[in-house]
Amino acid sequence: MPIREFLEEVARNIISVFDMHGEILPMYHIVKRNGDEFIMPPPQNIEKMLEAKGVTVTQDEIKDLSISIMRKFFEEADVVRYAFFDEAWIVENATSGIRPKEHPDRKEIILLSVEDENQGLMMAQLAIIRIPNAKPFLGPMQIDDSKLVSGRLAGLLPHKGKVH
Repeated sequence: MPIREFLEEVARNIISVFDMHGEILPMYHIVKRNGDEFIMPPPQNIEKMLEAKGVTVTQDEIKDLSISIMRKFFEEADVVRYAFFDEAWIVENATSGIRPKEHPDRKEIILLSVEDENQGLMMAQLAIIRIPNAKPFLGPMQIDDSKLVSGRLAGLLPHKGKVH
């Protein structure tokens, strides 16, 4: 299946869950080389485990460690494709240096990142629209067609092909 079809299939499932519950939890949809597919959450309780050992870490360090754990898991489990999705904050045209979750002009989205070992990486987002006294809903999916995708979620798999 082409990576864009995978992205669209995962997005349909996210929309269905969001429509039922008004939220989604961060998850990975994983496809192994042998064709097995499963859904799993990102690593949990990293901060508590480190605190129990007397190690203090920032939220950014926890996120980086979580991604490192997943990258190693993907390698050992022979993962060839995955999707990651989570609710997130973004700020368009931000120049202030304020973190998105603290910015007064932030927008709430569902971030969707899909990666395939041969077809590269694609990212998309769906705006979360929350109106007082109404059930939240999602805006149309916007696919990031730029070939310059970067960040924590880029490159969890070794690429054999090009970014689409």
